[in-house]
Parts: sequence; C-alpha cells; structure tokens
Amino acid sequence: MRLDSRLCQACWKCLEVCPEQVLGKIDMRWHRHIRIRNAEACNGCKKCVRVCDSGALTYIYVPRSHPRPGGPDRAQSEAVSV
Repeated sequence: MRLDSRLCQACWKCLEVCPEQVLGKIDMRWHRHIRIRNAEACNGCKKCVRVCDSGALTYIYVPRSHPRPGGPDRAQSEAVSV
C-alpha cells in the first residue's frame, strides 16, 4: 500500500476497517494524518483503500520474497508433494 499523507483528511475510517492494525495515526493539533506502522502485517484485503474517500491510500501489489510467519516454506511443501 502507498500513503500520500498530504491527501489524508484524518477521518480515521481506514484505521477502523483494518483487521491487522497496519495503520496508526499522527494526531497533533496542526499535524494530523495516518501512518503505516506495520506494513508487514498487511494481508492485502484493500479495505482501507476502499474506505478512503480522499485517495490518500492506494494499493500496490508487492510479491513476498519470503514466506509468511507460520506458513510452509518451499522445502516443507516439496517434502509433502514427494
């Protein structure tokens, strides 16, 4: 996901819909917008992008270069298929 904090209207809708708590907020008197605090936890559901009326969030597909924690790695899946 990509964030353009200049477009963020600080409505916090994206925070409410994210099931993985990927986003956080900067909430100071003169400086308010979301921030990406845990990008690795993003599951790609795009709920935050769909709810963002300002266009501050966009989805960018980036293939994972390593297996997710708890998921099978390549050696395990090859061993199972043999």
